[in-house]
Amino acid sequence: MGYVYVFKDKGYDHAVKIGRATDLRERLRRAQGYSPRGIEMVAAWSLRDEIALHRAEVLARNGLEPVPGENNGEEWRLVSSKQAIPCVSRNLADMNPEPVERPVINSGSDDFRHPKTLTGRERYKQALWVYRENETRCLKVQRSSYWNVALERRKTYSLLGFKPIAVFVASDRESMGAANRRIHALSVEIVRRLGYGENHPQVGWLRPCVGEEQVRRFIKSSDLREVPPRQWRPMPEGFQPTK
Repeated sequence: MGYVYVFKDKGYDHAVKIGRATDLRERLRRAQGYSPRGIEMVAAWSLRDEIALHRAEVLARNGLEPVPGENNGEEWRLVSSKQAIPCVSRNLADMNPEPVERPVINSGSDDFRHPKTLTGRERYKQALWVYRENETRCLKVQRSSYWNVALERRKTYSLLGFKPIAVFVASDRESMGAANRRIHALSVEIVRRLGYGENHPQVGWLRPCVGEEQVRRFIKSSDLREVPPRQWRPMPEGFQPTK
């Protein structure tokens, strides 16, 4: 079984994301880390034939104009949540989908944090990234061993789009294990002091009043080194290649 879903950014109602999933609850949970306001499900329909799921996703977006933008997800369409339900229902009518209830989620997940938990046996370095959302200028921080994921142009579940504005690494003189633990502890401390806490569904997003220089000062006070943008590519040694 698979699903075609309609998501919206809780802060905006002029556009929706129309996509597909085999695990609807997990898809909604993962989407939370892409907006400081949160993502909610408007509607979803189940289809028994997973093979036809890709076709159903394409049909569901038929006739709906994409949201323009530099970093936002490609599946967002310019239609209100109220208008989206009858539009998608008509587009999928021949496939006989069944409406499904909204799943309950109690926590968020973050595609940008990797690995999710540090065990001390990691083979790769961690970096601490700072992102800025377009239009609102809200900031997000997250640690990761995947260097190139942060540089990916499109942010799948984001309506406005966001991009990295800074990245910090530890000194090469420090052992990798100690450096990774320190970066993790710092990321937790930042969201505790400047955001909403580590377990907030919108993982890593900071309060709207927090500015870039405030975050930079906070991170630099821990003796991490900022990597200038001209050195972001190619990927520095020691970080995990993207799958």
